[in-house]
Amino acid sequence: MKRKIFTIFLILALAFTCVLSACDSGTSGGNGGGNGNGHTNTSQIDDDAHYATDVLHKVNVRETDMPFVTDRETDYSIVAVSDTRAQTAATFIANHLYNATGARVSVEDAGSVSAGDLYSGKYIVIGAETLFEAAGLSMPQEDLGYTGYYIKTLGDDVFIMEDSGFGFGYEHAARAFLNAVVGFEIYSIDMIKYTKSGATMPDMDIIEKPDFEIHRLGLTASVNDAYAFGSDGGNQMFIPVGGEEWHNTLNYLPYDTYGAAHPLWYESRARQLCVAAHGDADELKEMQETVADIVIDYLDANPDRLIITFTQEDNVYVCGCDECTELKQKYGTDAAAYVIFTNKIAELVDAHYAELGIERDYLLMNFAYQMTEQPPVENVGGEWKAVDDEVMLHDKTGVYIASTVADYSKSFYDEANAVPRAQIEGWRALTDNMFIWLYQTNFSWYMLPHNTFEATLKTYRFCKSLDMVQINQLGQYSGMPSPTGFNRFKSYFDSQAMFNVNLSYAEITDKFFANYFGPAEEPMRKFFDELVAYMNYLCETDPENVNGKMHSNDHQAKYWPKQLLNHWLDYVDEAYALIAPLENTDPELYEVLHNHINIESLFPRYALIEFYSGTYPLAEEQAMKISFRDDIRLFNNTYVWEWNSFRGVMNYTFEELFASWGLA
Repeated sequence: MKRKIFTIFLILALAFTCVLSACDSGTSGGNGGGNGNGHTNTSQIDDDAHYATDVLHKVNVRETDMPFVTDRETDYSIVAVSDTRAQTAATFIANHLYNATGARVSVEDAGSVSAGDLYSGKYIVIGAETLFEAAGLSMPQEDLGYTGYYIKTLGDDVFIMEDSGFGFGYEHAARAFLNAVVGFEIYSIDMIKYTKSGATMPDMDIIEKPDFEIHRLGLTASVNDAYAFGSDGGNQMFIPVGGEEWHNTLNYLPYDTYGAAHPLWYESRARQLCVAAHGDADELKEMQETVADIVIDYLDANPDRLIITFTQEDNVYVCGCDECTELKQKYGTDAAAYVIFTNKIAELVDAHYAELGIERDYLLMNFAYQMTEQPPVENVGGEWKAVDDEVMLHDKTGVYIASTVADYSKSFYDEANAVPRAQIEGWRALTDNMFIWLYQTNFSWYMLPHNTFEATLKTYRFCKSLDMVQINQLGQYSGMPSPTGFNRFKSYFDSQAMFNVNLSYAEITDKFFANYFGPAEEPMRKFFDELVAYMNYLCETDPENVNGKMHSNDHQAKYWPKQLLNHWLDYVDEAYALIAPLENTDPELYEVLHNHINIESLFPRYALIEFYSGTYPLAEEQAMKISFRDDIRLFNNTYVWEWNSFRGVMNYTFEELFASWGLA
């Protein structure tokens, strides 16, 4: 009865019928193309829309009776080339085979195994071309790109190969092999499941590459955690310049090093470079040669890495010299000067390696960020064209797009994002080498949920339609190992949808909640569905303040009614009750699930304290604050926000918040 009364309250207060069907515990509320479990898909979700066609997912796995692990023992061993990435994949496979089956699979260097050994032993071969060719195999005709892979069973041996020359494909191949053999699935780093026994070795013929060749886990994660998710969390493809992959132009040319001799290399405050050198041809030439030499030094020092960035500093200072002003007037954007500059750098770098007779594969990436978001293009007959050939990007350069104006609660197909969509399509007219930096958090208020859940799949399909190389989906990356607001779902979703944009949102969501919350799936799913439906409502009715932008002004009590927050905490209590039996039967699983539920309780608990302090008896409010503080410390969360554009304060910590509450 309590829930039905509250449902009526929601309808009257919000005029929002979707919440009714999500709240009613006795009915499914209509599937709307959903999964038949009572979960409602909203208007954002259309799994049939914008399917990608240019994808490579040829996965043929046939179960066999070929023995693999029996009584925690196996006759197989892993042999891998000495390449670091092949060895990392071998160790990753061995560790998870042990976790899944109890069998210890040895890892040997491929140099210790001859072609004749293939007939007498059982091997999982990683990257050994000599053994691969000795078995009579050849690489498939399909383009595997930088991170694709080939897995082939031949007799009782398995061969795992990649074709980039850098070893980048082995990470995804290792995950695919484990999935085929032991049903490896990762939902969070503390919730990895194996759905197959590993008793037999399947027959595998897998030719596959991720839909985006590079993607990064958007939340705080160790390199090992990111690897398990198939994410380039350690930036293994990128070469840091002066320790920075991003915002590093002044790492190339620090003012303290070059400023006295070359003041024309900097804008007037020395907060950015002037990549036109104020129109001085001699200074520009020396500047370009200096940067090119630095790029060459970094490429030579990092032969196993592919990408180096030349990306402006994280501010909006713009050089206003006559030359920069003239370039902006000619091309309509500050980006043109950077494109012209890096084109010249690539020419100098290529000339250097050509003189040495070396072919060096690399990409030199610009930012399209803030003042450089607009591409130097014009619309001719409904198509974007370069203003002139000078701003067509060199084939060894590319653009890293980071839209600061997009509303990420809507897909890039939505008219609300017509401006960033046009900018992105304009850049596509200039280069094949496009990376994109998306945002899935509100940097002003880490403790509130940020509604990017349902729009993201279509945005990924949009990005795939333009053949983007990388997605960097940035969330609460700094100081938030256990973010609330169902951010852990976003990590799992990204690991699935970035790999294959044609997957179903409903199926990804169902799998996550069933496995991440276990017996507590039903109440936590109701909490999530209602939250998303309610935030969709807020985004539609008050888009100026509540949206999917990097800074959304939704930290207001009027958006978070006390009764609604308590209603969601009722679901949390139900979830705790459902896992309670595990405390005795499986205490380790109980602790993991308890933590998963507790993390999601942090958002409504924070909101109740923040917006309704003074409405509780003093002792009760003090107990709420102490309990919240203790859980924040338990999960090692650091920041209430990273950069609050509404309060002008950076990196506000929980310890500062607790001090303001009078809690040491």
